[in-house]
Amino acid sequence: MDASSALSKADFASRAGFFRARLDRYLPTLQSDHARRVFLIRQREVFRQQYGEFVAKRGATAKRDPIFGWPTAADFVETIADLDRRISDLPGDGKAAA
Repeated sequence: MDASSALSKADFASRAGFFRARLDRYLPTLQSDHARRVFLIRQREVFRQQYGEFVAKRGATAKRDPIFGWPTAADFVETIADLDRRISDLPGDGKAAA
């Protein structure tokens, strides 16, 4: 995702909410629903992998954020669920992009 986002973490109540806001700004810049689907699927896989590592190592892989603190399992689950919802809300079945 674009690191030049003007969003401030301090404006959001949660780590997942901050990520959702970044998605809300970034997704419309993509050229097509297909491009959005591919991007969201890749993001979901990254979060699933990070969550798997987080669980396997009992949080030892986590990095503390100065505003949100330590990530929790709920942060990962909420973000993955949001990505799943966004993918399913896109037109088409997405089989070609998966």
